[in-house]
Amino acid sequence: MPCASSSPVGFNPSEEIFIPLDQEVCSGLCDSWKCAIIGKVIGKSFSFQFLKEQLHKLFVNLGEWDLFMLGKGFFTVKFGNGDDVRVVMEKGSWSIMGFPLFLKLWEPGFKPSEAEIDTATIWITLPKLPLELYDTKILQAVGSALGRLIKIDVKTIDKERVKFARLLIQVKTSEPIPKLVWIGATKQVIMAQDPTHFCKFYKVYGHYIQDCKKVAGRKVKANTGDNGERSSEN
Repeated sequence: MPCASSSPVGFNPSEEIFIPLDQEVCSGLCDSWKCAIIGKVIGKSFSFQFLKEQLHKLFVNLGEWDLFMLGKGFFTVKFGNGDDVRVVMEKGSWSIMGFPLFLKLWEPGFKPSEAEIDTATIWITLPKLPLELYDTKILQAVGSALGRLIKIDVKTIDKERVKFARLLIQVKTSEPIPKLVWIGATKQVIMAQDPTHFCKFYKVYGHYIQDCKKVAGRKVKANTGDNGERSSEN
C-alpha cells in the first residue's frame, strides 16, 4: 500500500479527493494481513462455498482461517499464524478438482482487476556454503535479495545438513534468477529450478508449456473441424 502524506503529482482537487496515509497508518492497516495469502484457481471458477469446502480439505491439518473473495477469480486466505502460511507455501503445488491453484504471499494494494499471475514459489540452494555463513541474518539477506523470503529450511538453520543451504523464495517468473551471489568477498553459486521450466498457461513450475496437455488440447481443437477431422486450407 503506497503511503503518501501529500497529494500526488497531477492531482486535480476539483475532480478528485485525497486522503493522506503516513507510514504509521499504513503499517497499522497491513499488520492484520501479514499472515494471509492470495490465490486463484487457474482455468476454473468456483462458488464461495464450494471453494471453502475444497480449501478445508487441503488445509485440514492447519489452524483456523478465513476466506475472502476478491473478484476476477482471486481470493485471500487469512491464517491465524505465520507457521500455517509457511506450510502452505512450502508445499508449492496445490490443485482443486485437477485445476492448479496459484498462491502467493499477501501484498498491500492488491487489485484483482490489475493483477497478473507472475510469481512462483521455489527452493533456492546454496551448495558448499562456508560454515561461518550459516547465519540467519546472512541467509535472510540472500533470500530477500532474490525475491520474497518465505522460509529458511530447518536443517539449514540447525546446521543438521551443511552440504548446502536451502531457502524457500517467492520469485518473479519474468525475471531471471541470478546464478551467483557475493557474500562479502565470498563468491557463492546459486542453484534453483530452471526458470524456463515454467508453464505460462497454468502459471506453475513442473513442465514446459510445449508439454502442457491443456495447450495441446486447444491446438488440436483449433485445427479440427466440427466432425473432428483436421481442417484444410484447400
